[in-house]
Parts: sequence; structure tokens; C-alpha cells
Amino acid sequence: MINSLTENGKIYTGVNYWASHAAINMWTEWDADIVESDFKKLAEARVEVLRVFPLWSVFQPIKAHYVNDKTVYEYRLGEEPLTDDDAGIAGISVAAMERFQIMTELAMKYGLKLIVALLTGFMSSRLFLPEALEGGNAINDPNVIRWEVRYVDYFVKRFKDCDSIIAWDLGNECNLMSRDSTRDQAYAWTALISNTIRAADPTRPVVSGMAMVYPEGSWTIQDQAELTDILTTHPYHIFQASIDPINTIRPLLHPVVSVLVHEGLGGKPCFIEEVGAIGYMNVSENVEGDYMRGLLFNAWAYNNRGLLWWCAFDQGHMSYTPYDWNTIGSDYGYYRADGTMKPVAEEAIKFDDLLNTLPFDTLPPRIVDAVCIIPRGLDNSVYRIAINTFALAKQANIDIEFQYAEQPLKESKIYIMPSIKGYRSMSRHRLMPLLEKIKSGAVLYLSLDDCLLRWFPELTGMTVATRERYAETDTIMLGDIKLPIKGPFRYEVEKVTGEVLAVDQDGRPVFVCNNYGKGKIYCLTAPLERYLSEKCGAFHYENAAPYYEIYRKFVSEVRTNRIAYADNPQIGLTEHEFQDGSCVIIAINYSAKPQNAVLKVSQGWKISECFYGSIDNFKLYIRQNDAVVLRVVKKVDL
Repeated sequence: MINSLTENGKIYTGVNYWASHAAINMWTEWDADIVESDFKKLAEARVEVLRVFPLWSVFQPIKAHYVNDKTVYEYRLGEEPLTDDDAGIAGISVAAMERFQIMTELAMKYGLKLIVALLTGFMSSRLFLPEALEGGNAINDPNVIRWEVRYVDYFVKRFKDCDSIIAWDLGNECNLMSRDSTRDQAYAWTALISNTIRAADPTRPVVSGMAMVYPEGSWTIQDQAELTDILTTHPYHIFQASIDPINTIRPLLHPVVSVLVHEGLGGKPCFIEEVGAIGYMNVSENVEGDYMRGLLFNAWAYNNRGLLWWCAFDQGHMSYTPYDWNTIGSDYGYYRADGTMKPVAEEAIKFDDLLNTLPFDTLPPRIVDAVCIIPRGLDNSVYRIAINTFALAKQANIDIEFQYAEQPLKESKIYIMPSIKGYRSMSRHRLMPLLEKIKSGAVLYLSLDDCLLRWFPELTGMTVATRERYAETDTIMLGDIKLPIKGPFRYEVEKVTGEVLAVDQDGRPVFVCNNYGKGKIYCLTAPLERYLSEKCGAFHYENAAPYYEIYRKFVSEVRTNRIAYADNPQIGLTEHEFQDGSCVIIAINYSAKPQNAVLKVSQGWKISECFYGSIDNFKLYIRQNDAVVLRVVKKVDL
């Protein structure tokens, strides 16, 4: 049974839970027997963690009573005055707390751990503020914040001795409770709520619980990492990677990349707190199961720690808001409305069976070959660009991690700065250590969007005569490979001192390798990663152009520590070294179709055993969205 949300090399699975009979109305239409029946089903599906939602408007049902000048005279629970005890001072519904207590006891009975989303004031596009606070801003209104603090303090103190609770979540996507908060307000609110939780219960971690946050803007990864203990990501396919079928490489990598970006920029552990297919216009139930299988292998291989599906039970039959308004939160459960299990839950059970058969409990971290430096100025496109960068790297047989351009430089032999925008992509004092690394022998790859870079001729080996806006699609020639690509500018280059690797259809240099000290700088004068993020089928179409060959050019300069390689770009490998010198390789099929590949193992290594899947004389056969898990060891000379 799980006892930590941050343990490396292990993965827990779970769901976001609303009661099957009433969803958001479960606290006012309370039925302990149904909750127990739900928990029994979820335990049978090997669920370990539930994220649960005490609806704020129900648990703190304060009502403002006004005098005739429209000022608040006092707050009451309906018509009843607030009592003088702690619950009354905090405006708490004692009945709701008693129901939550019953739920925690049922969780203990069925071995379920709870993440409590304290301030659930937003759910499936509807706000749920207490009546007295409706119309107020949950993030920057001092009066609303006063009642939030009282509520959180009381709730945490009330349940801090409950063993089934494993973490306190700030709430459900609290950054969506207010659309107009500044970064200072978001920081101050997060700090206040986090510290209120910690003061009441210093023993449990504080989970961020936000919808997507970014390196820049009002709600940032860096601020959430500073102020909470565990970061989260809610990487829904329909919002970030929706141009491809859900069971193909980019949607399958999306959750992995989201977690790695959060951890790389925040320096705190992160897990997949919400994920789901979100509807049967996107996917069938059977393909949803395939998607889940692929997600689980990815989350495990990339140390994503946990994966909580949205959600436990179908909700499309509910007639009240928010379900009456929209389908964000409808029939997306582990279980159908009739209580029968879906393929998505069946795949989670099979995955748990696999983990229980392995001869090791903890998977060592993957081998990482390169660092992707996220430039400043990518704004809300950061995840799309990161996903495409990661996919290209996978197809070039390297694994990457992330950092922000304004962070201290991580150690690596290969650095990638994708689709650089604007005039402030990296400060000079952050650039200088990077250039020193290149001078010492590392490799840097740059791709250019609408940016201006300092020392461009010296770094890239290209002296630009002029550049002009260009709205058409170019075709670049990388040897005999034709790659259509579109960027904001065409460059007239009057002098090249580096090696020209690719030209456009008119012979202009577009991809140049320049010697820089002992290292090399590769510059592509088009935003490859952004272009691919907008291009349908760029990775999964059978006739898709091999854009990963651009990455293979700069990867070939560096001797990586990779042991194995699969000769199929739809199959990606991670490698995990054990202390005894052996290495577990996880080969994942990112395609919606079965795939074959030859596994090429470095000299001096041999396959010792296959734990899962099929390999015959180095030939892999992997069904759609599935994997092979095997161990390689060093050969012993006789």
C-alpha cells in the first residue's frame, strides 16, 4: 500500500472521486451505503489513491445578512447565527464534516488513501463559492480570503489525525477560480493557503492541484514549486495535443512531458493528478483502454510517480449544472453508470499485475542524454513545443530533461533550445555558462522562430545579409531527405564559415554546424518544433517526413551512454541501470498499430531475460500502445 506520493521508481494509480449516484451533489444527497459500494468497486480495480472534493459551498455554507445600506451586518448559517465554537467561527457545516468523517473511515476499511482538494470552489467549469462570497474574487478579495483561511484551518485541524488522508491539495484547479489575478496576488494567495495548511498539520505534504501553469504569467511553475511540496499536472489531450488521435505518440507523451517540465523548472516532485480521454467523440472505450495502457508504461518509465484518472464514475446522466451546461466532466469514468467496469480500469489492473510479478520493486531513473533549455517568451505554447521536442528526441534515440533559460545550467553533453522567440530568450549571464560548456566540448542545437540572438555570426557560423518575412512553406534538403517546413523569416546569408547540412529549395543555407571551441553549435533557421506542433500527422502518418533526422545530426556528435536502439521511430526506449550493473530496458510502442523492430544492443551486452512482452532473437513485436520490458547484462568473457 502506498505511503508516499513522492517515492522514486514506483507508481501509484487512482481516480478523482465523486460518488456514483450524485457527483457534485454527493454531500447534500449523502448516501454512505453508495459510497461504500463505490469504494469496494474501486479497491477491486486496484485503485490506491482517491482525490476527493469537499465542495466549498456545502462545507462552509455561510450566508451574508445585510442592512438597508447594503452592508453586511453579520454572517449566518442560513437563518441561524454562527455558534461560538471553532466550527461556528469558521462558518462550517458540522453535518458535512461528519459525512466526510464517514468517508475517511470507509477509505480506511478498503485500503484507499485520500488526497483532499480543500478549496473545491471550481469544478467542471462551474464556481462553487459559499453564498455569502458569491461575486467575490477567490484569489484577491480580502474578505473571501479571510473565510478561506478559516475554512482551511478548521478542516485540516479537524482531520489531521485521520490515517487515510495522505496529502492536502490546495483545491481543485484554484487558478481557474479567478481569471484576472496578477502574479503577485497568485503568489500571496498560494503562500497564505499553503502556510495555513502547514501550521495546522506539519506532517503531510501540500499538493499544488492547479490546472496547467507555465514558466511565465500569473500562475507559474516556479512559484507553485516554491510554495508547495508536490506539483501536479492535468494534461488533457483535448486541450494540448488534440491534432492527433489520442493513441499516437504526441498525446501519449503529453502527460510525461508535462511532468518533466514541471519537475525540471520547479525542482519539486510532480505527478499526473488528472488525465482522461474526455469523451467518446475522441475515442472508443476500447481505444481508451489502449491509451491508458500506454500512459501507464510511460508514467512508470519516466518516474511520473502517480496517475489519477478523471474520473471514478460516469456523470453524463446527471441533469444539474455543470453537467447540464457542458460535457467536461461527463461519461469519463472507470465505471459506467450501471456500475460495470470499462477497459480503462481493466488495463490498470493488468498493469498492477505486471508490477507485482517483477523481481524488483523500484525502477532506477532513466538514462538522460540531453537538456532542453526552454527559452523565455514561449508563453502558452511551451507544452506543445516541449512535446514535439521530446518526440523528436525519442525518435533520435535520446532522452531529455528540461530546464528554464533563467535557471542555473544543468550538466549535459547536449543542449537543445527549441523554437526561440523574441528578444529576451536568455539573459547574457545565463548564456555565458552555456557557451563555456560548448567551448569545453558540448553540443548546442538552436532552432529559430521570430527571435534576435546576440553574437549570431560568431555562434552559428552564418553572416546574415538580410532577412525578410515569409509566409510560404519551404522545403529543406537534408542530404536526399526532403522536409517541408515553415518559419517566419527567410535569411539571405552572405558568408558561411560552418558546415552547411541543409539548404532550402533555392539553395539558401538553413541548417549549419559551427565549430565553437571544442564543441559545436547547430543552428536551424526555422522553428521546427513549433511548426510540427501545428502540423497534423507529423509523427504518426505512415508517410510522415523523418524530421527526427535533424536531431540525429547533432546527436551523432556525442557519444551517449545508450545501450540499445530500436530501428523503428514509433518505438521509444528508456534505459534504467541497476547497482549490479544490469540494465532494464522499456520499449514502448507509441503507435495505434502493432509494430515490429530490431533491437540493436551495444557490443558487450546481451539480453538476459524478458519480463513482459515478446522478443525473439532481438526482434521486437509490440501491440498498439504496449511495451516490452527486458533486462540486459554485460557479457562475461570466458
